[in-house]
Amino acid sequence: MDVAGGPGTGKGTQCSRMAKEFGFKHISIGELLREEMERGTLVGKECSEIMKDGKLVPLKLTLELIIKAIKAPNNSSGYLLDGFPRATNQARAFQKQVRAPTLVLYLHAPQQVLLQRLMQRGLIGGRTDDNPATIRKRFITFKKESLPVVAFYEKTSISVVKKVGPDCSDY
Repeated sequence: MDVAGGPGTGKGTQCSRMAKEFGFKHISIGELLREEMERGTLVGKECSEIMKDGKLVPLKLTLELIIKAIKAPNNSSGYLLDGFPRATNQARAFQKQVRAPTLVLYLHAPQQVLLQRLMQRGLIGGRTDDNPATIRKRFITFKKESLPVVAFYEKTSISVVKKVGPDCSDY
């Protein structure tokens, strides 16, 4: 299952809940990239500057990390992709090299709500990409690159797309 949505929509929160409740493996591209940066790997150093600019990490790097995480041994009943794919070329490549997700859960909320969430998270969570300048860039990147992924999956008959908004309980 792919869990999609703009910055601050709660992808990580909802994936954590579903992983716990249903036994899915939660694969967060953001967490995988942050782990690489914390370890100071070559991939981490390359991604650090890209992420500071609010841009997308190159497909080759993200796909390698995702496939490695999927292939890692586990006893899950499936996996949740959190924050991937973020562009249609990533969706096509993932579909070709792995498979299309059975379900795409698209989380959405008004941009002002997302901005407030991210600013609050930046104050308490200490994430370097939760600052006003980077957040604005991330919104632009989401609209330009990631939103078309939802449309891509809606057009294919392979994946079911379910849109969920902040008016739903426990969102």
